[in-house]
Order: sequence, then structure tokens, then C-alpha cells
Amino acid sequence: MENFKETFSKVGIQLLAIIAICLVAKIIVSCVSHFTGKVIKKNEEGPNLKRITTSMTILRSASRYLVWFLAVLAIISIIGGFNANNALLTAGVGTVIITIGAQSLFSDIISGLFLVFDRQYEVGDYVKIGEYEGRVSAISIRATYLEIGGRKIIIPNGQVKNVINYRDYVGCTVVIPVSYNADQKTVRAILDEVCREYGKNNTAKVLDSPSVLGIDDFGSSSIDYKIYAKCYPMQHFSVPRDLRRIIKDRFDREGIEIPYSQVDVHITNGKGYPEG
Repeated sequence: MENFKETFSKVGIQLLAIIAICLVAKIIVSCVSHFTGKVIKKNEEGPNLKRITTSMTILRSASRYLVWFLAVLAIISIIGGFNANNALLTAGVGTVIITIGAQSLFSDIISGLFLVFDRQYEVGDYVKIGEYEGRVSAISIRATYLEIGGRKIIIPNGQVKNVINYRDYVGCTVVIPVSYNADQKTVRAILDEVCREYGKNNTAKVLDSPSVLGIDDFGSSSIDYKIYAKCYPMQHFSVPRDLRRIIKDRFDREGIEIPYSQVDVHITNGKGYPEG
């Protein structure tokens, strides 16, 4: 009975110690998260917002991993008997386990550090990583988070390759088909005017006025003009739609035809000859 009480008391003390360690770890992580969030909010209007946000998200992620890793080591040490030898043994065993079973974790962490030091991209940049494209919403010590069209794409940092960073602008092209019968000088003048007006009225979407590059192709039923625009990141989806709508309305007012495929149907009388 006495042994049972002693064991029960020992287990109770260990349990309380484990709970205390978890609470302390959670408080530390919460404090770091609060601190980083406060720093980001303080620099919302500053010129270095992207760099500060990236640094703070990395700090938040790294501290979370470090704090909970130390907490787990402390818990294992308490369960096995709290002394320096057990702590060192636990750390050694933990290192072996991580080396064998979590090599990809180290790869992600090291790659994440290089991403930050090299500044390949920062939070808020519009990037293309491999086959994925979107705005960088967060960078942790392990992964990069992209957002596009309501989807969140998580890419482990160790798999980040072939990065294209559209930090300054995203180039987009718009092809406008017109009829061969249209007066090409008039068409060019209208396109130039539309682009100039669009550049003046949409400074939040484009860096400068879109450029009419000229005739791009002679199609089977149309002459194709190409327009090039330097768009701010995330605006390169709406700019081509805006230009097509404005040009279509203008062409309708000017009587300029945008050709479309047509099919002639001939009805025969069953003998291979047209009726009538």
C-alpha cells in the first residue's frame, strides 16, 4: 500500500510537471505570436512591410518548433527521471530519431533559411513555383503558402525550385481579332486611343499605358492585333478582361466587325442537288 501511494504521488508530480511544461510552452509561443503580429501591424504603412512580415512569420514558425521540441525533451526527461545524464541521453536519442526519420524536415528547414537569406521572395509577392502560381501569404520554417482563387497551396521549402518572382509587375498580352475588310489605320488609331485612356484611368492596375505591338498574325478569318500591358501583381487577370470589353464596345460604336466562325448549310432534295 505504501509503495502504491509513493508511486501514485510520483506519477502525480510528474503529471503536474508535464502540464506545467505544456502551459509554459504554450504561453511562450503565444507571446512570440503576439509580438510578431504587433511588429507587422506597426509597419503596415511602412516601405519594408514585405521584409518585416517575412521575417516575423519565420521567427514565429522557428520559435514554435524550438519551444515544443525543448518541451518534449523536458517531458521525456521527467518521465525517465530528471537528471543531466538522462537529459543528455534523451537529446542523443532524439537526435538519432530525427536524423533517421525526419531528413525531409531538415531539408525543408535549411531550404527555408536559404530562401529568407537569399530573399528569393517575400510575403506578399506574386510568384510561380514549379507548376504553382499565386500570392505568397506566409513563409514558415518548413513550408511556403500560396493563395490563388480562394485556394491555399502548401509547398515544402525543400521542394521549392524554378522560382519566378513577379515582384514589380506581371506582363500580359491581349489578342484582338478584326475583319480583313476593316480599315486598318482606323483600327490601329482606336486601339492606341483605348490603351492611352485605360492607362490614365487605371493607374492602380497597370504601371503605364498598354502598348499596341501591331499586327501579330493573319488568321483564316481575321487580322490579329496584339496588346501588351505591364500589370501590378494580381491585376493581370482583370486587365485583359477590361481591355476586351472596352475594345468591343468601341468597335460596336465605330462599326468595326470582330469576325467569328460561320457555317453555311445547304439543304438538298435527296438527289444531291440543292432544293429549288
